[in-house]
Parts: sequence; structure tokens; C-alpha cells
Amino acid sequence: MTLIGIVQILVFFAVIVAITKPIGTYMFKVFEGQRTFLHPILSPIERLIYRLGGVHEHEEQTWVRYSASLISLSIFSFLFVYLIQRFQGHLPLNPMHFSTPQAPTGATLMTPDLAFNTAVSFTTNTNWQSYSPDTTMSYLTQMVALAVQNFVSAAVGIAIAVALIRGFARHTAKMQHNVLAMSGKAVEASGDVNTLLLDKTGTITLGNRQAVEFIPVDTVSASELADAAQLSSLADETPEGRSIVILAKEKYGLRGREMAEHEAHFIPFSAYTRMSGVDMDGRHLRKGATEAIAQFVSKAGGNVPKALSEISDGISRNGGTPLAVADGKKVLGVIHLKDIVSNC
Repeated sequence: MTLIGIVQILVFFAVIVAITKPIGTYMFKVFEGQRTFLHPILSPIERLIYRLGGVHEHEEQTWVRYSASLISLSIFSFLFVYLIQRFQGHLPLNPMHFSTPQAPTGATLMTPDLAFNTAVSFTTNTNWQSYSPDTTMSYLTQMVALAVQNFVSAAVGIAIAVALIRGFARHTAKMQHNVLAMSGKAVEASGDVNTLLLDKTGTITLGNRQAVEFIPVDTVSASELADAAQLSSLADETPEGRSIVILAKEKYGLRGREMAEHEAHFIPFSAYTRMSGVDMDGRHLRKGATEAIAQFVSKAGGNVPKALSEISDGISRNGGTPLAVADGKKVLGVIHLKDIVSNC
């Protein structure tokens, strides 16, 4: 090995080591849904792709939907690459006239089996080639089909890896911290428990929390907060959700709305997102844990007011449960949930 070759290997190794932490941190933030320095640029594009694909960003997928998404994308990619190859003789950017009677001597004919093998190879990221691209593939085929799959197939692999990691993590720890267990069976199902707090208020409660107050932030009115809170809770069948709807109705005269004409899509609560809500008329209404809502607003490009944490901390110190509410990238305020004390 020459001195230049050794230097090149050392430089390459040094570059890999240098970028490992910043790239790894960036990837972690992306997979966790946190805001990155590229968020202002890529977030609008990402939301457009989600909208065109009918994807709801904050709605979790089951393993069945994960598998269906993977299989459907792979089938589409395979067919796209296969058809581009088979019809390259009729497509532009083919100056050498491959797959046509005018092809130069020695050019490889793009047969069905060769196109099939190549499409499968690039879709599965194996990139196995039984031909010379310079004598077989047009410029269009190499750019639009093969080069694109070099990125798409790798992205699919990363997505599968993240899904598997999440699955193993969920299996290892079935419940996250800050979980209200309402029965002994729920405690047993939680797996490893480091700390168990029994009845934080020191009283016997029914286990159902009830909305008692809407606390807006900044210039948001209480009625605006109540309206958003009620809309985001119309599909929430929990006692807490029903109490939010009732409080908005009794205190601000807001009645349940007919949602069919608004093409509303309700987002169910999950332990991963720690929030729920509804997408309707271009609005993205969410209610949930303060940290989850703050992260949701930040990712949407909004600012989280300092008052949000102050209000939430005050409610928690008094034995209540805060639920933050947001409309897209705007924080509206906090719902104060209070435990119902038993009479027995």
C-alpha cells in the first residue's frame, strides 16, 4: 500500500469519527420528533408529503400498517424501476439509443429477466448488477430509477430499523413514567417499577379526574381555549374528556358540533405521543402532557410561552393535573384537571 493510500484511509476514518456524534444527535432528534436546525426548511415539505399521502404525523401505526406501508412502497418502487428499464427505448435522455434497433454494437439488450433482476436488486438495496451500465442503461434510467433507489431503499432500511427498535423498547418497558395505574393488575403489567406513589393527594379518590378550569396564556381568551379544548375532546370517551366537553358547554355555552361536514380526523391518545386531538379545516388541535404539547408546537415552528410551564407547575403543586392545549404552532393554554374525592 502506498503512503497516499494510507493517508486517505486515515483521513476517511478521522472524518467518520468526527461526524459520528453530530450526525447521530441529528438522527436521534429526527426519529424522536424533536426540532432540528433543518426544521424550518424541511418541515413544510414534510407536511406537504404527509398531506398528499394521507398520513397523520402524530398518529401511531400498528405492525400491520407498518408492514402494509413497507410492502406497498417496495412494490411501487419495483414496478417503477422495472417499467423505466423496459421502456427506456421510448423515453428521453437516451443518446446511445439503448433498447432500440439503433443501439450500438455490443450494447446489452434490456430483456424482461434482466430488468426484473435489476429492479429487485435496487429495491432491496443489494444493487447487484449483471451488466455494464454504460452499455445498457440510458441516462434517464440511471438517474431516475437506479440513483433514486440508492437513497429510497436505504431510507426504507432505516425506517425498518427504527420500527424494530421501538417495538423492542415497547416490549421491554410496556409503560412509561408518569402513568396513573388504577388497579393492581395495571401495576403488575407495568413490569419494572422503581417508584410507586399511592394517591398523591392523600385522600381517597374515584380515579376519574374532572376538568374544573380553562387557563389561557398570553393574549388567548378563555373562550378560545375552551372552544379548542372541546373540539379536541369530542371523540374522547374518557371521563376526563367528557368533563372537558361539559365544562366548555356549561361555562361558555359551547355545544358539541356536527363534525361530518368538516372532514375531521380525530387523533387518539397514545402512551408514545401523550396527546390526542383533531385535524379539521386546516387546524391541528391537540391536548395532552405539557412536554408533549411543547414539543408539538416547537416542531410546527411555533414558540412555547414561559407561562405554559409556570401554569402547569402551579397546577401540579396543588395536586391537580395539567393538560396543555395547542392549535397548530400556537399554545392556547392549560386545562386544570382535578381528582374527584370519594365520599366514603
